[in-house]
Amino acid sequence: MGQYNVAIVGLGRVGAFFLERLLKHRKNGVNIAAVVEMRDTPGKILAQDEGIPVLSLDALADNSDDLHLVFELTGSLNVRAQLKSDLALAGNHHTIVVPEAVAHFMSVLLGEGALPDVHPDKGL
Repeated sequence: MGQYNVAIVGLGRVGAFFLERLLKHRKNGVNIAAVVEMRDTPGKILAQDEGIPVLSLDALADNSDDLHLVFELTGSLNVRAQLKSDLALAGNHHTIVVPEAVAHFMSVLLGEGALPDVHPDKGL
């Protein structure tokens, strides 16, 4: 697979940090297709500045046919459950919802430093 289409749900401290790291890997086949953030956070502003569409959870699910991975970085079990439900209702059974623990692991492996450790539930 030459290109991975990914989305990030949650652009608070963890999501913004992860977005900054992923942006460095665009030339390596990482396409940030969309983000979800309802609040006006620095991460949301960065995504908008980079031309990345900011969607609602519903809109993300409705436009997920080409998504490979969704990094769920809100720290909320309810958001994770809603995202999985929305994808299933949209008939999407191929997009992988990646929990925060995997994003932490990836960040370390990429040598990008540890993500902020602010959420008690990382989806383990």
